[in-house]
Amino acid sequence: MVLNRGKYPLIIFGAAEDLSVWSVSGTPIVTGSQADPVGGTDAYLVNDNDGAAVEYIYDSPVFTIDGTQAVMFMLKEGTAALTEWVLRDTTAATDRAVLRVTWVTHVLSIASGSGQAIALIDIGNGYYLGYATIDNIVAANTHELRLYPAGTVASATGTVTAYLRHTLLLGEHLDQANAFGQPSEDSEWETTPSGVEDAWIVNTFQYLSGSVRWIPRAPQALPRPASPWNGDGELTGVNTGWEYFLNSWARDKQTFLWVPNRSDASINVLSYLHDPMQENPLLETDFTRRIDGFTLKAATIGDKYRGY
Repeated sequence: MVLNRGKYPLIIFGAAEDLSVWSVSGTPIVTGSQADPVGGTDAYLVNDNDGAAVEYIYDSPVFTIDGTQAVMFMLKEGTAALTEWVLRDTTAATDRAVLRVTWVTHVLSIASGSGQAIALIDIGNGYYLGYATIDNIVAANTHELRLYPAGTVASATGTVTAYLRHTLLLGEHLDQANAFGQPSEDSEWETTPSGVEDAWIVNTFQYLSGSVRWIPRAPQALPRPASPWNGDGELTGVNTGWEYFLNSWARDKQTFLWVPNRSDASINVLSYLHDPMQENPLLETDFTRRIDGFTLKAATIGDKYRGY
């Protein structure tokens, strides 16, 4: 595992959302097994092919608190001029926000409703990571998160490739990063009666250790787009935070992808959190959170070998 050398990383975890099982309005075509931004084939091509009707796919996130929530998604440009995500409050019969990606300029904006377009980040291989907040959510109401591949105008048609997965944006580089290899605990070192040194190295794990700094309390746009401490992860790509990642995923020794440089998500390392029982995070001077000794362990298992 390499040093991240001042780059701004990503952490991607959990399973990608299966968009083929989302409900549909109209007759959009959803095609799976598309190349995704992390080197797999878990993305979906979504096609609005009807110029006489608005077409979209949707699922129903469950919110636990009122107020502002975050939405994150990864999209690859297709034939559509623009793509929109809409959070619809079906109980109140209103759109809380329309998040628009305009492909000619590669800009994320709030087309209507209330919220903040935090970032549209080029993560390589034609994919962009969109990150926004949506205001005025009433948790007790029923919601639909809708993907309009060609926007909400009936006459518009076109395609977009979508990939939803839990993602954390580090607002700063991994501070005081240190990469090193270490033999597994079941390795042995012996000295024979003749004085020959012998070793049985079962496996050498690779580690990357450092400090995660300035974790904000809420999604942050400046000075770098950053994921918040709070977040429940009710639906992949919705309201994911550090607390959810640590307590509901990494401390349970489940794997995740470490992306050293967020400008190319295809370069990543399958990792574990090395020390899942770490202490509570520290506080920075501005009361944002900080994790010292954040150590990743490469999950790839090598072949046994013997050497002198």
